[in-house]
Amino acid sequence: GDYVRTLDHGQYKADIGTCYHVALADYQSGNAAVYVADHDSIKNHKKVKVLLSEDEVKIAEEGGVLTVYINGAKKNVDEHITKVPLKGFESDDYFKVYKYYAGYVVKSKEHGLYVFFDGKNVFIKPHFTYRGHQTGLCGLFDGNANHDFVGADGTEYHDAEHFAHSYAIQDGSCTH
Repeated sequence: GDYVRTLDHGQYKADIGTCYHVALADYQSGNAAVYVADHDSIKNHKKVKVLLSEDEVKIAEEGGVLTVYINGAKKNVDEHITKVPLKGFESDDYFKVYKYYAGYVVKSKEHGLYVFFDGKNVFIKPHFTYRGHQTGLCGLFDGNANHDFVGADGTEYHDAEHFAHSYAIQDGSCTH
């Protein structure tokens, strides 16, 4: 299993399998979300998908190296910041993707979201405006770790397995 530290500093162990799970979703605006899953074929590795309004960034290991896809296109991203104009936003609004140590950062000021991913670990830092307006494996971000196990259906779970399962995105080709 994997250890998950919630935004309210709770911690639990969960087996998420190869289905994407909602790690964080802004349910107030619906404009930002982070999904995480076990890699299909590499033990102890993950894959991550970051949605920023109409844009999607996917990062997963391919051939022994982390690979970045932005809106379905494979991108060569290095230490230099890659600025990507946000679809449906003003022309000077963009998000950034760049290599940072052994991983990649996806950062959007407009969405108030910072995500670091190194192939095994995902670190998500939302802006404080997400407080009380987000849901997912990272908890409610309401200042109370006792409320972290509220599932996608609004049910308060008492065990990590059922809680994590409530955030699984079933697509028929994945396992829990």
